[in-house]
Amino acid sequence: SEEQGAVYRHMSDVREVPFYVLLGEPGMGKSTVLRYEAQLAGVDVLTARTISGGTEQYPSPLIIDALDEYRMEGNRSDKAHTLANGMKSARVSRWRLSCRAEDWRKAADIAAITAAAGGQYILVIQLLPLDYEEAKQLLTAFGELDPKGFLKKAASFGAEAFTENPLILKLLHKAVSKSGVWPASRFDLFQS
Repeated sequence: SEEQGAVYRHMSDVREVPFYVLLGEPGMGKSTVLRYEAQLAGVDVLTARTISGGTEQYPSPLIIDALDEYRMEGNRSDKAHTLANGMKSARVSRWRLSCRAEDWRKAADIAAITAAAGGQYILVIQLLPLDYEEAKQLLTAFGELDPKGFLKKAASFGAEAFTENPLILKLLHKAVSKSGVWPASRFDLFQS
């Protein structure tokens, strides 16, 4: 979080924050987090392209995924403003928005969406890479019987970075568990 260096360990720590932007690298779980939060709130996750700027009303919290994907269509420069107009017209008391970290234009995007927050503070949250314990927990959830051994083997191939991203960890586990045997070389690991 950029709020005076505040550190939030869990999404539940920010659940009551009225307005936040959730940033993360591809595969870090932004959409998964938003789906979970939407389920808890009893609302749907909408894509950024769904919010048209019209007068349609949405329940609160308004949960919007994929500003970055919305920007890929048409004129990229006006996308945050168009989205902000839609968010503002929805007149909700709380909203959440996700964007890939590398596509977030800090000052420009905050300036565009500030009106949708009624001028209130917008918390910007960065999803961090998985730590060792979190990677072990995910591997267990994926059905891995020896998560410590799996992580040790991944480290021996120089593939620690693969264990820090939930989606890539899942793909790595799937590739290895499919054959039941780790590849013979680092090159073979990347191939699989």
